[in-house]
Amino acid sequence: MKNSPFFRFFLTLTSLVLGLGVSRGELLFYEPFDYAPNSALSGLVPPLGAGGPWVDDSSGTGASGSGQAMTVRANGTNGAGSGQTWPGIPSASTFVNSGGYLEGERRNDNSGHIPLAAEVTAKFIDGATIWLSFVSAATTVVGQPDNHHKPNVAIGQGELLDERAQVAAGEAVGGGVAHNTSAGNPRARYWDDQNTGGLYEDFLGNTLRRISPQQLFVTKIEFGADTETITTTVFSLDPFAAPTEADFDDAEQTTITTVNNLDNVSFDTLSFHGSRSNYDEIRVATTFDDAVNGTGAGAARDFTITSIDYSAEGKMLTLTWNSQPGERYVVKYSTDLIDWDADIEDDVPAGIGETTTATFELAGFVGDQERAYYFRVEKQ
Repeated sequence: MKNSPFFRFFLTLTSLVLGLGVSRGELLFYEPFDYAPNSALSGLVPPLGAGGPWVDDSSGTGASGSGQAMTVRANGTNGAGSGQTWPGIPSASTFVNSGGYLEGERRNDNSGHIPLAAEVTAKFIDGATIWLSFVSAATTVVGQPDNHHKPNVAIGQGELLDERAQVAAGEAVGGGVAHNTSAGNPRARYWDDQNTGGLYEDFLGNTLRRISPQQLFVTKIEFGADTETITTTVFSLDPFAAPTEADFDDAEQTTITTVNNLDNVSFDTLSFHGSRSNYDEIRVATTFDDAVNGTGAGAARDFTITSIDYSAEGKMLTLTWNSQPGERYVVKYSTDLIDWDADIEDDVPAGIGETTTATFELAGFVGDQERAYYFRVEKQ
């Protein structure tokens, strides 16, 4: 038995006193591009956080491109006829990733967007901090420079537009490389119609040194009541030592604060846009650790109780907790917080969805005298 209590409380015959646990972060959206090699991006649905399938907005072929759609490739491979290569995330790296990445041809317009699920967009409120991360690298061709590598990923009211993400379909925030930086320098960015008559142009933070051949972009988005602050840095993936939020704070950063208050509660789309870039491991989360090291649906939800109801009449206790299909649980009680050998129920199957609700009759062991009883739930 794995001893992993996640919530504990005690009750008397007249009251229920709750011992609340600390809420951890959530991985809200995760796209590992873990699909069959050579799958076209259009119509694919990631394992977490999407409100619909990907839309491929790319156009044009570029001087060295083959005119194909944005396509999932296995690491270390390249598209037929494209002549480009990307080794992918180094095998020696400890960065959690799948074996696939999204290939962008050597052209100015590699772009796509996807609607975000309602439970994701509900987090985009004033006062919230959202972390956005992605891996990107240049689409290199032997004998040709890769200085047009300009990846961008953003969340906003619509997709990024223009062949180099100079404008957007609406307000947006994110991180990437501006169109006019020939060395491909990363920046914090946002898109707004400030003084542009409805044209949502980009606003740029200071530049960072580019990391080659692949880099991990991490952007911290702080939604405020008056302005938003966007902070970006990049980490090398070769080698990779699982950076922490303290490393983010200590790293060289690019930061920009919006002049206007953006309408972040209406943000409903994640998009990427830029020239000659590949993408991998796109994550949106509420903490740095989930954004950098989160790995999907299993990491997305805290192992915690979300609802408690106790009826003194009939001594009935109903609990609801976050769960994953296929898991099984044990509900225990104690009278001294030391001895946890007594079970209320020793085999509760997980519900069909993302939570489990179970009701227990306590009359069999709760006596008539007022005393404390402590309860907890464990995974089997």
